[in-house]
Amino acid sequence: SRSWRQANGRSMTEGHVAVEAAPPSAGPGAPAPSAAGLTTQAVGGPGVSWRERAAAWWRYQLPYAALAYAYAPITLTKRVLLHPRRAKRDLMVRRFWDRWGWLAPDVGNGAGHGRVWVHMNSGGEVLMAQALLRRLEASGQACWCSSDSYDAQGLLRAWYGHTRVFFPPWDTALPVARVLRRVAPRALVFVANAYFPTWLTQARRRGRR
Repeated sequence: SRSWRQANGRSMTEGHVAVEAAPPSAGPGAPAPSAAGLTTQAVGGPGVSWRERAAAWWRYQLPYAALAYAYAPITLTKRVLLHPRRAKRDLMVRRFWDRWGWLAPDVGNGAGHGRVWVHMNSGGEVLMAQALLRRLEASGQACWCSSDSYDAQGLLRAWYGHTRVFFPPWDTALPVARVLRRVAPRALVFVANAYFPTWLTQARRRGRR
């Protein structure tokens, strides 16, 4: 909501970078554009008072967490328990476990110290980030990608395989902590927007950029 963004938008993203990139004219195999082709904005600014933070928590974080935990049994039953024969890589089943921080066993295998976690909300952000992803890969910084869109998941898995692509965690303490421990990124990049107060706070406490 607008009030939540005003109270948290500046302080939650201190020390992180939001990147917006114009989609390249060619496909993933085309050469990356020059640095001028990317618009990079460091998000920061003066902090807000504890009263504003508390008010935003009551307005946003508490209802968000309550809904996530309230619907968990329903989603577990509908998506997982009623479909025991579904393949392990079924995206609807995988989404349930990923959102609660239980990534697939092979996600993160073979990752090096230069890994960067890039989050893209949907397919549009994936297309916007093509040049950035190519540049990170070319510089030896392996990308671990998350998106909550099924179409974006299919595209990213076709590019990087299933061991480097997952659904983002719910913006609550336990799921976020599990994924940060598992992926252990050197840095996080949010394409276009980053409205995840718990996610960003825990990443900052762990010294992630």
